[in-house]
Amino acid sequence: MKHNFRIIPWWVDSAIVFLNNIFKWYPNLLRRQCSVLETGGGNSSLYLLNKRCRVTTIEGDERYINYMANVATNAGFKVNVCDKFNVNKDYDLNIIQVDKYERKKFDDGHWYSSLKIDNVKLEFDILINDGIDRLFFLKKFIKSYNSILILDNVECAANWGRLTKLSADTNRSLEYRKFLRNTSWNKISFEQAEGRNGRTVADFIGVESEHRKITTVAWNKNHLFNKMMITDRGFPIVNDEAIDDYDLKTLKEKFPYDKEKKQWVKKEKFPKILNKDLKRNYD
Repeated sequence: MKHNFRIIPWWVDSAIVFLNNIFKWYPNLLRRQCSVLETGGGNSSLYLLNKRCRVTTIEGDERYINYMANVATNAGFKVNVCDKFNVNKDYDLNIIQVDKYERKKFDDGHWYSSLKIDNVKLEFDILINDGIDRLFFLKKFIKSYNSILILDNVECAANWGRLTKLSADTNRSLEYRKFLRNTSWNKISFEQAEGRNGRTVADFIGVESEHRKITTVAWNKNHLFNKMMITDRGFPIVNDEAIDDYDLKTLKEKFPYDKEKKQWVKKEKFPKILNKDLKRNYD
């Protein structure tokens, strides 16, 4: 038996709300669980497991690996730890252990290249860039047009406000800016304002950030999300019957309002036939 637990990933609060709502309806639309590949494991991995995603995490810190494995196992999830890029569908959580992050010992790109995924097609519903070698994984991820991208710490592209050490990498800043300006991708950037002298709203757990924090969720212009027109709250403007506007052919029959006479044909103002219950499938 798998147990639910309350855990918050280290992303911007409004991005978490957006994703919470996405998970209420998107897996049901797919008629299967969502598959996720993330760089940088931790609370986010456990959060995604709790949404009943099948998660593959790339992580080099043994403390985080033990933390994730212990919590997930105790909650009833099946965990597999390996040292090669491998997605074993028999497990809920696959942890790919790479070399521990040591800038003095390894050059940038070492962790990405060690996985040997240049020619591997990443067929995941969600790709998360929130760990080592972000620039290298970003370049790989943006080739996955059917995936939803979650990019954390996009504040590395900023040039005002309190900047972080991530902003010191000019190549990374430039590539992130190129992606944010790329019109082939739809993007929503969620921000947690910096907490100067307590003059901002703290996050869910009461922490005020020392600098701007930005989490971006993106999908390609040809992704299903584009046809469904997703709001900033994570809900589609239309349901699956309207993806190609087929619903408009029968909308007049379903909707009890006569626009010519400007009156309701039936007493039922909100017909049940138009209501699509958003049933969670991760309870």
